[in-house]
Amino acid sequence: MATIHELTGIPIDHFVKLDFSGVVSMSDAVGGVDVCVSGNVYDTYSHLKLSKGTHTLKGVGALEFVRSRYGFGDGSDLGRTVSQHLFLGAVIRKFKSASTLTDPTKVCDLADAATKALTVDDGLGSIGKLVGLASDRNEVSSHRITFTTMQTAPDPSNKDRVVPGAGAKSLFASIAGDQSLTTDSGKKSAAASATARAIAPPGSP
Repeated sequence: MATIHELTGIPIDHFVKLDFSGVVSMSDAVGGVDVCVSGNVYDTYSHLKLSKGTHTLKGVGALEFVRSRYGFGDGSDLGRTVSQHLFLGAVIRKFKSASTLTDPTKVCDLADAATKALTVDDGLGSIGKLVGLASDRNEVSSHRITFTTMQTAPDPSNKDRVVPGAGAKSLFASIAGDQSLTTDSGKKSAAASATARAIAPPGSP
């Protein structure tokens, strides 16, 4: 948190960390996550193998999806965020479509699973707090939730690294100023759009 605050200048009140093992638990807890791919996918590194079309991913299959670098991305850690953003968006849609967040029993079961799958700060570290967060989330329509990756540029001193790009400061300022990263039409705002380095490859799902 201290590193991110120093880099971005954004105050961080709470954090939630979902690691790879947590993805397995959470995907099982919601009964699987639906994803759609525009073509056949085979990543020999993460072992993800999907045919063109819609799939419901649980457990190891969900893990292979979020670990995939070569199925969707450019082989880099930043490229992998493409599939991770897609997966998280699908999780949120699953919550909404299944009316999970309006069913107290489902919410409590999910929060119970979350306490085992997630790492959170003390302010969120209970079922009650997570249920409250889920209730707040239910008030926000899915198209108003934006996943974005900070703009980057090649590090002139190391070809294997990147540095904050030209648009990063604008993105950070928008977040720190509590400005929406979504336009009225549901698209990303200019500040949220990566301009310094394109990470989404052709044929993304």
